[in-house]
Amino acid sequence: MDAREGPAVSRAPADALLFDLGGVVMGLDWDPMFRRWARACDRSAEELRRLWVPDEAYERHERGEIGEHEYFEHLRGRLAADIDDDAFREGWAAIFTEPIH
Repeated sequence: MDAREGPAVSRAPADALLFDLGGVVMGLDWDPMFRRWARACDRSAEELRRLWVPDEAYERHERGEIGEHEYFEHLRGRLAADIDDDAFREGWAAIFTEPIH
């Protein structure tokens, strides 16, 4: 590229923006999520931690193929816990820690 041409950046509007916050921009700590979920049901944080895995439903939710309500329904079954959507959201929000420099 000739320096006089400037950067090769498109002026067309973007169709999508992708962000990867967890472990890239912000630190992650999963323990607060499990503690909050445990307070919302009759399971211990340790039990919930053992039962939760980043399974296919998690991956589909991360890719936007299923919404949060559908994913939360999946989690209720997987965790055998009656946790409402608000408590699931509160737990997810609790995983982010300090910015990564």
